[in-house]
Amino acid sequence: MRQESETLEFFQRAAMMAVLAVAVGIRLWGLDAGLPLVLNGDEVAIVERSLNLSLTNLNPGIFMYGSLPFYVARLATWVADLCALVFQQPALNVANYYLIVRTVSVIAGTVSVYFVYIFGKRLGGWNTGIISAMFLAVSPLAVELSHYATVDALLGVWVTLSFVGMVGWVRGSLRDLYLAALAIGLAVSTKYNAAVLILPLVLIGLQLGLAKESTFAAFTYKQKLCFGVLLLGGWIAFGVVYAGRAEILAQVGSWASGGVLQPAYTRIFDRLLLFAFFFAVVASALCVAIFLNWMIIVRPVRALLCPTLLRAYALIILVFFLTSPYVFLEYQHSLRDFFFQFNKNLSGGIASLGYQSRMFEAALDQTGMYHPFQYVFALLAEWGWMLVGTAVIGLTVFLKNERILGIAFIVLVCLTLIMTLSWSYLALRYIFPIWPVIAVSAAAGIVFVSQQLRTKIFPPLLTQSLTPVLLGVVLVPLTLSAVSRVHANFLVPDTRTLMAHWIVQNIPSGARIVREMDTPDVERVGSGLHVWVADPLLLEFSPRDWQAKGYNLMLLGNRNLDFYLSHKDKFQDVLERYAVVENNWRLLQSFKPDAATKGPALFLYSAP
Repeated sequence: MRQESETLEFFQRAAMMAVLAVAVGIRLWGLDAGLPLVLNGDEVAIVERSLNLSLTNLNPGIFMYGSLPFYVARLATWVADLCALVFQQPALNVANYYLIVRTVSVIAGTVSVYFVYIFGKRLGGWNTGIISAMFLAVSPLAVELSHYATVDALLGVWVTLSFVGMVGWVRGSLRDLYLAALAIGLAVSTKYNAAVLILPLVLIGLQLGLAKESTFAAFTYKQKLCFGVLLLGGWIAFGVVYAGRAEILAQVGSWASGGVLQPAYTRIFDRLLLFAFFFAVVASALCVAIFLNWMIIVRPVRALLCPTLLRAYALIILVFFLTSPYVFLEYQHSLRDFFFQFNKNLSGGIASLGYQSRMFEAALDQTGMYHPFQYVFALLAEWGWMLVGTAVIGLTVFLKNERILGIAFIVLVCLTLIMTLSWSYLALRYIFPIWPVIAVSAAAGIVFVSQQLRTKIFPPLLTQSLTPVLLGVVLVPLTLSAVSRVHANFLVPDTRTLMAHWIVQNIPSGARIVREMDTPDVERVGSGLHVWVADPLLLEFSPRDWQAKGYNLMLLGNRNLDFYLSHKDKFQDVLERYAVVENNWRLLQSFKPDAATKGPALFLYSAP
């Protein structure tokens, strides 16, 4: 018996090691793609900013993400520099640093696979855990994000760790609650959208609290007085903001490069004020119910404000503050970056506080240009209909057998998808926090279906063969999709790489080039080239203006041009400038995507 147990344990460990090996291998494949060029702008933001950090300057200076990814990246590059010094290797260059931070993403992605295994194992046993790990190991999006020196792979570590803690908390471990709170704080410090993880924590706390008799007690007079004072303070704060609306908008407008706040941002400010008024009214109703001792309200409020949960809330805030202190210390800058990212989702990727106002206003008019359920369709395409179907079965199983966790996870997934209904910018990485839930739910669904087949339909011997077949039917397409994604994104030649190599070989040193943002960063590879990045390039300045500034070479992509063409009535003057370049400037070289090449269409023009 003992020998059988040891054999089973060895088999389980070997299976997990095999899954981790696959996860590492597929994430390392094509890791150096593009270098020394960097084709992902988010990588530039992380790596370049992190390299500027030092022990005397820990301010990353950018707040579209939390500060933790910058500190992790800088720590990794410091360790690499130390290793190079100890082993007497040549000094590392910028391309080496990008590869190092990408390696950190590979490690983070692999750790996430292991944490998902723990998550699934705690919920449904070893079978659920190992199948969950298989799914995340070859998830196309998870594999792709682990190839980039960005925040998302690191975010996956904290997200999966928080779910592990939540399961342990429901099982009765208070330590796991604080583990979940710690992980949520680190997740929000990595990427702000991870704040959605607070929702399942609150829902679990609410359900556990309502099961305790202590929630039946009414609030004391002092506690009611505290609620009243807090509510009064909230109404006063709302009144001050409402009364000083014009002054606040003028102050925020002074942060913009043009010194004036765009109308779109004013509308968002007023919408937030409306939300604040709505929450103030709801809070007032709750406060009245508490004073009148309405148990239907008192019980859930007591459950959510119990000392245990208050300590968890405090831990989340403390961890976030300690790992992203400059979000608070540089609040003006952080608010500006937050609104930049917020409006990027609303406007399909066009967002700015300054000179792109025409593009931004046009982008906000998305009538008929995107489907409100595009994220749902993209999710189905990413995972496959069959796997999503098994995930729905798995969530149903959780709702029956693990009611507290099932409700929390279902609400998390539904709310995350509902929030995307107003987004025109499609990027599945924004809903990456629900990936572990989908993987574990799909695994639980497959285990459940296998059990039903074994007990009710097929004989045991046949079922033992059907279970691997069922798993293969779901897993093989997912694996092929991941391999195809890696090949397409990291192994196929890119038009930007081809253009950069052509410029290095054919454009003489000292040439002055003005280029758009979606074109290759030739300044990284071209020795002696004078490059100015302007995005958008022809919105405010004509070709003659750029020529007068001394730029005789113009590198254009098709991203902005396609946008202008889709809004012809608003950008006729800009399209005329493009026509001037196409008709009067000499086309030196162009690269367009085809069956063997990916990337944007690129055009290099020379002034007449």
